Amino acid sequence: MKRFLGVFLFSTIAANFAEARSVAEIAKSKELRVGMRDRDLVYHSTGAKQLHTLIAERFADYVGKKASNVVVSKIVVSKDMANYWANDKGEVKQGEEYTPKFFSQVDIYTDVLTVNAWRQKLATSIPFLPIKESFLCNFKAGKMTFARIKAEKVKLITVKASSFHTIISKAGFADGDLIFVDDTGNVIPKVETATGNACTLLDSDFALFKSKSSKVTFAGAAGETTQALAWWVPKENKELATLAQSFWKEFQKSPEWTKLFKESYGMEFSDYLNIVGSL
Repeated sequence: MKRFLGVFLFSTIAANFAEARSVAEIAKSKELRVGMRDRDLVYHSTGAKQLHTLIAERFADYVGKKASNVVVSKIVVSKDMANYWANDKGEVKQGEEYTPKFFSQVDIYTDVLTVNAWRQKLATSIPFLPIKESFLCNFKAGKMTFARIKAEKVKLITVKASSFHTIISKAGFADGDLIFVDDTGNVIPKVETATGNACTLLDSDFALFKSKSSKVTFAGAAGETTQALAWWVPKENKELATLAQSFWKEFQKSPEWTKLFKESYGMEFSDYLNIVGSL
């Protein structure tokens, strides 16, 4: 059966739904609306399909089979991270409870979004991949540590006021010890072109992905705490959340997941879990 993948822009989508659609309603419409950003591993408008675009297609198939109908995925592009969590006024209110406005346009966020306490007040998380902050370096560093960076005077590059900047500061580095860039997209190019040995800190999944296609090397996990990446559904849609949980449990046992993971990250899923731990 030939799959069909539609793409909608957030600003131009015509049909809104005020509350979460049931699986039966999704199946009747024959489309599962999925929220994604245009970024590596998630979705690109041109070129090869990204990992989570492919997995969203498989999940749409899964929903259709459970509901005895043909369901395809329709991508609704989120303009940025904040858009996922903004209220009706376009504001992200950490600590408050409300349904993010973007859920009026989609059934599920099939993006790589970290689980944390304030997001869990807004939506239900479907964790699928453990992550740890990890080093990415412009030389074959082996297993890098913060202690080695200090002792060997390795340059450390990050975005000011980012979560990684906070982690680095807690590890005992003053701002004067660091090199800052103005945007996450500029971090890896700065590491690649730095004079002398340089490293940065990224989430383990993205660090591995970038080490496959850039002039940088994955140098191991930096921290002890394992976090999780997740898909997200509206809190009231327990039926879809249960279905998404079942899908991931089954899919991660499949040969297709093994193949896609190896192609995306350059290592076996089991080896990855040995580095970052399990959920």
